[in-house]
Amino acid sequence: MEIIPGNQQKEFLENIPTSEDIKTIVNNFQVNRSMVQENAESWGLDVEFLLQQESTVLVGPFVGPGPIPTTFAGKPENVVCSVELGQVICQELQEAGYNVQQAQLVTLALTEMPRKGSSMLDCLIVPKNQSSNQKVKIIRDSNWKTAYCAVPITDHDVDSLKDPVSKMFGEFQRRKRMKKNNEIVDSVIEDVEQAGSNVLSANESNGLKGQYVNFAAALNKRIIRRTIKGPLLPYVPVDLVYYDPFLRNGIREVGRFIEILKTVGFFETNPSFVKSVDDDWIVRAYEYVGDIDTTDIMLRNSDSGSRVSYKELLKTQQMIAPCKELSYLFTLGQIVPVVYGSENRGGYYAPYATAKQQLEKLGLRPTLYRTQPRISANIDDYDTIYDYYLSSK
Repeated sequence: MEIIPGNQQKEFLENIPTSEDIKTIVNNFQVNRSMVQENAESWGLDVEFLLQQESTVLVGPFVGPGPIPTTFAGKPENVVCSVELGQVICQELQEAGYNVQQAQLVTLALTEMPRKGSSMLDCLIVPKNQSSNQKVKIIRDSNWKTAYCAVPITDHDVDSLKDPVSKMFGEFQRRKRMKKNNEIVDSVIEDVEQAGSNVLSANESNGLKGQYVNFAAALNKRIIRRTIKGPLLPYVPVDLVYYDPFLRNGIREVGRFIEILKTVGFFETNPSFVKSVDDDWIVRAYEYVGDIDTTDIMLRNSDSGSRVSYKELLKTQQMIAPCKELSYLFTLGQIVPVVYGSENRGGYYAPYATAKQQLEKLGLRPTLYRTQPRISANIDDYDTIYDYYLSSK
């Protein structure tokens, strides 16, 4: 994740939204959706599909599918904050006449698993020594271009996770000057084992067996039950539920849509347009290279250099999603009917600022909300997995 140090002017909200901020967010959503629908024909979009997709508005934190304690800096109160903010936004949207779905996490299925930096959250945070933390990766070996939804998890991955979690609990006890008591680490290990058992013993026919995202979801459900009372919220893969249908059915004339992107300078710094996943579950990025006519464009595979038309790509690929930069236009401008919750960590995030400028050129009101108090990009500032369980007791 590209982070620019924080002395620059911040884009969007620096703090969690107030009640007045939430009213503004909902008003912006209404304005944006109306404008997208009014401009549908000139932007190359299908207004009937736009209205159909708006039948359910998605609200929630847009994050990776990894462990909730890592996503929320080891603080149960941040998870509670995220859920309660989502509830208020949903209530405001319902009062404005929308049907809504609040998600515990809004995740991505059709992207590569981050392997480094502050966006690599598919891990547990444990102490390294008295003053530093370390990441314990959940997945050890996998093709880095495999789509999130197809990344496998094995018995070895689960067992390899338990060992450092058990070992580093002693360091946590020394850090906290705690009396010897294994209740916390036993609870962590129990949740890891149960989540692994649920996924690794599932039947092949139900699509759950051996997939990391299902292990993470099972682990998070157990953790959430320790954090929040009441019914569990769903985990929604936004690219499968919103992006793929929009790219297939919401764009009537892709050539016109491309011209709109050109007017805001979208391709000046970023040639990518979409990415796809075929039967091999490898993520492939495609760059825009030219128009065929108003209804079709030519794309180039970023790796192989091979060319394919947009229409052919839709026919041949199992799933399709926007590139990261285009997804920010879709979500922050509410071109798809979502309210984007950000857990952005560390400071000013350049792609958000770029998307904001481009959307404003279209007359839209770029909108997101902060799901938790600002947190550091430095994991040494996080509470560990043991802190999370201790605070949830």
